[in-house]
Amino acid sequence: MNLREALAGKEIIVVCGSGGVGKTSISAAIALEAAKERRAIVVTIDPAKRLASALGLDSGLGHKETVVELPDAAKGTLHAAMLDMKTAWDELIDKYSDSRHAAENIKANRIYRGISEQFVGSQGYMAMERLADLHERGDYDVIVIDTPPTRSALDFLEAPKRMTDFIGGSLLRWMAKPYSAAGKIGMRAFNFTASPFLRIADRVLGSQLLEDLSSLVLDFQNMYDDFKGRAEQVLGLLSSPDTGFVVVTTLEGPPFREAEFFVDRLVDGNLPLAGLVANKVIPPRFAEDGGVPVDRADELGSQMGLDPGRARDALEEARHALDTLSLLARRDVERLAELNRRSRAPVAKVPLFTQDVHDLEGLKRLARYVLEEPSEESSREAESAASAPPSGKRG
Repeated sequence: MNLREALAGKEIIVVCGSGGVGKTSISAAIALEAAKERRAIVVTIDPAKRLASALGLDSGLGHKETVVELPDAAKGTLHAAMLDMKTAWDELIDKYSDSRHAAENIKANRIYRGISEQFVGSQGYMAMERLADLHERGDYDVIVIDTPPTRSALDFLEAPKRMTDFIGGSLLRWMAKPYSAAGKIGMRAFNFTASPFLRIADRVLGSQLLEDLSSLVLDFQNMYDDFKGRAEQVLGLLSSPDTGFVVVTTLEGPPFREAEFFVDRLVDGNLPLAGLVANKVIPPRFAEDGGVPVDRADELGSQMGLDPGRARDALEEARHALDTLSLLARRDVERLAELNRRSRAPVAKVPLFTQDVHDLEGLKRLARYVLEEPSEESSREAESAASAPPSGKRG
C-alpha cells in the first residue's frame, strides 16, 4: 500500500513533524492532489511567502480562505489559508462569549490585546480549533492541517488539554475571587489590601492593571465549559477513522528521533497513523562503494591538460565527497528500514531536490513522490537531481 491508498477517503489529514522537515510544502502537495477530485483546503501555520507563491497566490496567504486557481482538468477545488493568531482568538471570543457586549469587553481588555497571541499552547490550540470549525461547516471534503513547528511534535496534540487546564487551573480561580467578591461595586471599589498578594500586586502593577487582569481571568473562567467541550470534540475528531496522520521527517538525527517518538505516541494513543514521509533522502545507489581512481591522477591530469599535482588534489577531494555521500546514503537506508519496522504504515521517500518548490508544477512533482511509488524512470531522475549540488532548501 502507498500513501495515496492509505489517505483515500480521509476527511481530515494532519501533517506533523518537527520544524524544518518540509511539512508545509508536503501539506500543500497533498491538498493539491486531493483537489483533482474533491473540495480541499490546506491550512498552514507557516508565514513563509514561498507557499503562497507555489500556489500562485501573488497577494499572499491570510486568515481568510483564498481560492487557488487549478488546471481545467481538475474536478475539485482548492482553498488555502494561514492561521493568524490574533484573528483566531477574536473569533473564539466572539463564539464563546455570552453576548456581543461581553465579547467586546474582553477584546478591549489591555491584557488580552497584549497576550492573545502568547497564551500557553495557543498556536496548537488554534490550529485544532480551526480544524473543528472547518469540519463543522462542511464546505470541504478534505481538510489538510499543517501543524505548528514546535520543539515537540506532540505539543499540538496536547494543546487543547493544556488550554483547558490553564483556564480551569486553581491559580486562575483564586485570582478571579477578588473580582467575584467585588460584585456590582466593581474592582475600583474593592480593597486591594485585603491579602498580602493583592497588596504587593497593587503596588507593582497598579489597581487598573490588576482590575484588567482579574476581569480577564473571570471572563475566561466563564468560558471554561465551552473550551473543555471543544477540546473533547477535537480529540474525537483526531481519533476518528476519517482522520489520517502523516508524519514528515528527514533522516537526520533530531528530526528522525522525534518522528520515532511521535509514531510510538500515535500508535499508543490509538490515533490513526496513515503513513510517513521521509524527506530529502539520498538515493540508495550512492550507498555503494564506487571509489575514485586517485592512482590514475597523472594519467587523467594529462588527458585534461591539468598539472598532475592539481589533478591528484581534485580527485582526492572528490573521493572524500563521495565517501561522505556514501556514508549518508547508508544511514538513510538503515533509517528507512527502521521507520518501516516501527510504523507498519506506508513510508514515502522524497529525494533531495536541487530546486525549491516554487510553483504548482513543483508541488505536483512533490506529490508524486509523497503519494505513490515512483516509476523506475522518475527514480533515476531523482538520483540525478540528488547528485547535483542543492540550490536551496525546501520548507
